[in-house]
Amino acid sequence: MRHRITILFIITLLAAGLRASAQTALNIDTLFDGQFRDDKNAVETIINGDPLYDYDLSHYHSLSLSDSPGKVDLIEPLVTKDGASAIDKEVSYRGGKLYYAFYTLPPVKSKSGTKLNRYIFYLNQYAVGRDGVTLIYMSGTASRGQVKKMLKK
Repeated sequence: MRHRITILFIITLLAAGLRASAQTALNIDTLFDGQFRDDKNAVETIINGDPLYDYDLSHYHSLSLSDSPGKVDLIEPLVTKDGASAIDKEVSYRGGKLYYAFYTLPPVKSKSGTKLNRYIFYLNQYAVGRDGVTLIYMSGTASRGQVKKMLKK
């Protein structure tokens, strides 16, 4: 009986943690769940920690797809939903499709209490007759200007 109570307590704590993290969850998170990792037309990159410190970032997650124009209809609505809560945004449409978006999302606190700035970058090359769509999520202490400068490199 004591063992069951301990397990129930642990499950309750985990559920509470999931609810707390869901408050800052993004719609694009569903795209970063590994569903494209076996797709030969996809490149997914995840970088955390030391390699990003020079850029004042702590997390970088990107997804690039080629030969997949149909996937835009899956990605674009998720990006625009997250962009609706942005505190700063740059967007460009071509032919009724979102071509470019750079969103600054409301900051969140890290586990250590540091304020993390969050950014989404989206580029849909299909909207201008080229091949490819790119989605990048970044977080850290970097300013909007720092991130834009990094993306231009």
